[in-house]
Amino acid sequence: MFRQNRYSNNRQSNQRRKLAVPQGPRVVIPLKPDFSLSESRTVKFSISLPVAGQEGAYEKTVVEVPKLTDDATAMQALNFVREFFSACETMSWTTGAKRFEKVKQVVEGKHKDVLLTQANPQQPPNGESHLIEFQDDPQDDFAILESYEAEVEELEPEYYNNEPVISANNSIKQLSQEESLPLLLVITKGINETPHKLILRALADSGGSHCLVNANKIPAGIEIIKEPGRRFNTTQGNFTPIGYVNLKDVSFPEFSHTRRLPNVKCYVFDAPCRYDLIIGRDALRDCGMMIDFGNEQLSWFDNIVAFRTLSQFMDNSTVRTALEVSPYQVQIAEGNSNESFYNVTGPLKASDYRKVDIETVVAKQTHLDTAQQTDLLKVLKQYDQLFSGKIGHYANRKFHIDIVEDATPFHCKQPYPVPLVDRETVKAELERQVDLGLLERVYESEWGMPMFATKKSDGSIRTVDDLRQLNKVIKRVHYILPKIQDIFERRKGYRFLTKLDISMQYYCFHLDEESSWYCVIVTPFGKFRRLVLPMGLANSPDWAQATMEEVLQDVLQDIEVYIDDIAIFSKTWEEHIQLVSKVLRLLQDNGFTVKPEKCEWAVQETNFLGFWFTPDGLKQWHKKIEAIQKLAKPKTLKQLRAFVGVVNFYKLFYHRRAHIMGPLTDLNGLDKYEGQRNFSKYWTQDHDKAFEDTKRMVAKEVLLSYPDPNKPFTIETDASDTQIGAVILQDNKPVAFHSRKLTGAQSRYPIPDKEALAIVEVLTVFRSMLLGAEIHIKTDHMNLTRDDIKSQRLLNWRLLIEEYAPTITYVSGEENVGADFLSRYPLQSSAKEEQENALIPDSRALEESKLSEVMLYYPEEIETFPLRFETLHNSQLQDAAVQQLRYQEGYGMEEFYGFEFLCKTDPDQDPRIVIPEALVNDAIKWYHYVGGHVGSTRLYQTLSTHFYFKGLKQRVEEYVSTCDSCQRNKNPGRGIGELPPRQATELPFEQVAVDSIGPWEITIQGIGVIKFKALTIIDTATLLVEAGRVENSSSAQAALVFENQWLARYPRPLTCIFDQGTEFEGAFLRCLHRNGIQAVPTTVKNPQANAICERMHSTLGDILRTLLREQPPATIVDAYGIIDNALASVIFALRSSINRTFGVSPGALVFQRDMFHPIPLMIGYNQIRTERQRIIDDNNRRANLRRRYHDYQPDDQVLILTFNPSKLQERAQGPFRIHSVHTNGTVTIQRRPNVLERINIRRIRPYRTNEHLHNNNT
Repeated sequence: MFRQNRYSNNRQSNQRRKLAVPQGPRVVIPLKPDFSLSESRTVKFSISLPVAGQEGAYEKTVVEVPKLTDDATAMQALNFVREFFSACETMSWTTGAKRFEKVKQVVEGKHKDVLLTQANPQQPPNGESHLIEFQDDPQDDFAILESYEAEVEELEPEYYNNEPVISANNSIKQLSQEESLPLLLVITKGINETPHKLILRALADSGGSHCLVNANKIPAGIEIIKEPGRRFNTTQGNFTPIGYVNLKDVSFPEFSHTRRLPNVKCYVFDAPCRYDLIIGRDALRDCGMMIDFGNEQLSWFDNIVAFRTLSQFMDNSTVRTALEVSPYQVQIAEGNSNESFYNVTGPLKASDYRKVDIETVVAKQTHLDTAQQTDLLKVLKQYDQLFSGKIGHYANRKFHIDIVEDATPFHCKQPYPVPLVDRETVKAELERQVDLGLLERVYESEWGMPMFATKKSDGSIRTVDDLRQLNKVIKRVHYILPKIQDIFERRKGYRFLTKLDISMQYYCFHLDEESSWYCVIVTPFGKFRRLVLPMGLANSPDWAQATMEEVLQDVLQDIEVYIDDIAIFSKTWEEHIQLVSKVLRLLQDNGFTVKPEKCEWAVQETNFLGFWFTPDGLKQWHKKIEAIQKLAKPKTLKQLRAFVGVVNFYKLFYHRRAHIMGPLTDLNGLDKYEGQRNFSKYWTQDHDKAFEDTKRMVAKEVLLSYPDPNKPFTIETDASDTQIGAVILQDNKPVAFHSRKLTGAQSRYPIPDKEALAIVEVLTVFRSMLLGAEIHIKTDHMNLTRDDIKSQRLLNWRLLIEEYAPTITYVSGEENVGADFLSRYPLQSSAKEEQENALIPDSRALEESKLSEVMLYYPEEIETFPLRFETLHNSQLQDAAVQQLRYQEGYGMEEFYGFEFLCKTDPDQDPRIVIPEALVNDAIKWYHYVGGHVGSTRLYQTLSTHFYFKGLKQRVEEYVSTCDSCQRNKNPGRGIGELPPRQATELPFEQVAVDSIGPWEITIQGIGVIKFKALTIIDTATLLVEAGRVENSSSAQAALVFENQWLARYPRPLTCIFDQGTEFEGAFLRCLHRNGIQAVPTTVKNPQANAICERMHSTLGDILRTLLREQPPATIVDAYGIIDNALASVIFALRSSINRTFGVSPGALVFQRDMFHPIPLMIGYNQIRTERQRIIDDNNRRANLRRRYHDYQPDDQVLILTFNPSKLQERAQGPFRIHSVHTNGTVTIQRRPNVLERINIRRIRPYRTNEHLHNNNT
């Protein structure tokens, strides 16, 4: 029970007092976790709560928790109290009985043995009832204010009912911090049918069934529609709404400005609440927004917004910042949570870099005898610089980071917070890195990345730069990293293995001057630029691997290198100590150092790259296996994928992996959004069993022997209805296992074909191991050992198999138990193949394996080659139209391989077999898929070489144009859909176009490189230009320059065109609104929409480069002065230069006189406007000549072209339905049933289906 107990007289002074208000509510419980509650004991602690109506006043109260269950512990009581306060916090806006009922529901729902009742003032509490009573609350309710602060204090031993209470623990344990919540901003343009723009603070509530809006946010005069009989349960309480309203054109500005929900039904509640709007499951489901509590983030299509704390969200400055952040810069959740980047299990330890005593290191190598220790000591002393404890310096090269053109510098808004307990450690580490020359303190920079600190395995600190935004704009450098399969195949046994760890390897590589300014980090202790290769840069692993292989190229045949890990293998002690000496010499000569305590010297077994190497073979590393065994059953699709991924890390070891994990990999293929939303609905008992079977499989230790190319390999394969299996043996010991499920089409192959598939696949996967070696293949199907194979597929595969020159022998199924067991073990469920389970062929064999890959994967819908001679012959006989052609000129009968066919005969071409109508579509599909989705021209040429069908070319073009994969993955080529006519601007100063230019770089001799950007403003009618330098990319700077450079000098425009960059958000939009200017943002990813500014920027850049080279600056002050002078010169040059469109300069047109002489302008603006309209029409006509005509209509299906896709990324997404078509070259598409997005036709292409083609074959 909770009850209030007044202190004795000597403690009255503690009852009311002023307390420092903490940042958020927190509860501190001083309990011993191993203390068990007896029959009569209670848990007692004191608490201070704010007094209603008395600011800053708190009253101290004793709170007691009774026995909860027969075997309850103090920790259970502690959790009970914590839930009580959590319930009070979430219910802080309710009053009276409502709040009590909610707390009662929450607490009793989790603790069945607890009964909560409100206290009766006339009935004193007793030990038998569970009561809640606060004496100062006349309503017998929880006297907790909306912003209550709770602090539990340490206790002295006391007694209650003559029983001792739990004494205070000396270490106070913090239990509750302010929680991060799924909060976001919502903008609505109307309510019911009334236009009204509102900005609302909203909570995404997956526990609420419907959307709810606070009554105090509904403007006066708006009708609230009545709907009696409604009652809702939410995490904020239970209540009956007063009616509902329809919010119109709802958007989430932190995600997108062009995506909207046309209508959201919201029930209206009238009660105090922290939120203006609660978004329920109905809207979340309809719009496809995902709440990821595990990663504390909201995701909507490709965008992510991090959770925030309530105090952050209620702060107006935070809201302004959120509105100013571009929604197209994805916000990852870790960057927002309060201490999410830090290991909270204990404080970080300071880095310890000291010179290591070599003799101590050698003395610890007790596995070596005295003579071996002496040899090792002698070698290590020769290279004592390696063990200096310092960070090395590779002096042979400075690394340069290339940035893509037109990249916009990124600077974070705030640094990541550092826990108080770690602040001094992190600060000292940064200062240490400055002293070591790894960092340099700076004060101004365009780029700025957050950083965080984490623990190394020994508890010491590691700083990590969060370079995700930089990685998006760098030009990637690629180098091949070693694969464990390659390493495994190269090792042939050893006796001694030495493992070296390069100390802080990335920091040994230095960046050049320009690149270091990209790697500026922002910390709570100031800004620093990284002078060395940072951890977290996408190119760092590739550069490190390439450099190490270059440094160690003389000994690479005897060692393995993986970034900063080196493994040295030898069969004799003499060879090993010499090889270790060579490697250490190369490392020391190139400026590296090593950390001896992380090295292992001349051992027999050790972990390397997550695998356990032994002289006899490879094993799983027990630490990883133990970690897998501790994993709980996955509750989300993300957790399942993580589990499957970590098991597949050891896929070489498990011969039944694909079979046992079948149900899991089936579920792993769920759609991302469906899997996140309804994961538990798909998880069944089959998945439980597969999960446990997988953990049992992983727990078994497996030893894979090293392959020896000088000894013969034995391959045992077998195939069943749904899977294939293979074992590679040497000396009757397993070298590798392989198994996987068959695809739907492959499962319908005849048994001989499945058997051949198993052989082809294992040879392909392990090509680098097997090619050139003596191979014996055992199979239990005699067909493969015969020479009279008739199947075309088997003939193709037989040719591939013959490249390896194997000996194929028949063994009965009873003898072939190894492979048979792999393929015939009963599955948990039938499913599609999980592609990630298939081993990737060795990269060196990719070219040779292309044919086998093509032949392995037929289109699933077509079981066999549709134009087999027997099929063609029978189909021609059954086709009446073909039979009629026999008697027409140009056709005749020809014999091929024992079959007679009707052929098209032409004098200048070989006879071509006539394809019956029933086989045309299947033939086109088969050749299209097997040809790697070949285009229509090549596909027609391929088919028409040997086959004929009237109208074949049209059918091929129609099929290829409707192929789903081609439409999504091939480059779109010419644009589809003509651009609409555009009207020239009517009058000067009606419309301006605003854009940013830069960044520009200026090199100052002896100082370095500074960068700047400028804002350009252009009157679209006269092309008069203004420009001003901006200090940063914030919207506040853009608004300031716009006001000073334009609004203070020229008539106020009616509209302003701008793109959707970060500088044209919050403050800039407020500036337009303040001055009554209509904002006209261009559609996303359509830079042509602001083409005037883009063309001006090209001219401005040319002039700036010329001026800066003629007058290079000597100081930073000079540089900024030159920039301002250069901008002024550029502005005047653009104003006074004759425009080819007008025949006069923009300045002369505006000021009605020549810019150099006092000569009045004799041309009228109407004449100029006519000429300008003619040029606009000509430009539009030329642009449409490069586009294909298409008339987009509502209900058409379209694909959205992927913006700047990577090499292997899909070129388009969709299809989506067109909701409406606009006259300005844009369409509104339906992204989801209740999500509309406006998009330029340059970013879409029609989506065509081929359903009618399938119908032709039915």
